[in-house]
Amino acid sequence: MRIDRDSGCVIVRQRPGTAKGFLFLSMEDESGITNVIVSPDLFEQERMVVTRARFLLVEGPLQN
Repeated sequence: MRIDRDSGCVIVRQRPGTAKGFLFLSMEDESGITNVIVSPDLFEQERMVVTRARFLLVEGPLQN
């Protein structure tokens, strides 16, 4: 498993009621679109940042 960092402009935030508290983000930068899954624990810890920030830097496992 590779740990990677990505930054970009948040273009979509989704937190469906059926997702058990997970938040799904789509971010865009010059290389394309990245999909990010935010766990419920991290969401509660960083609620203001993930719900309000236009640009984010994320770090975590990369999956292709």
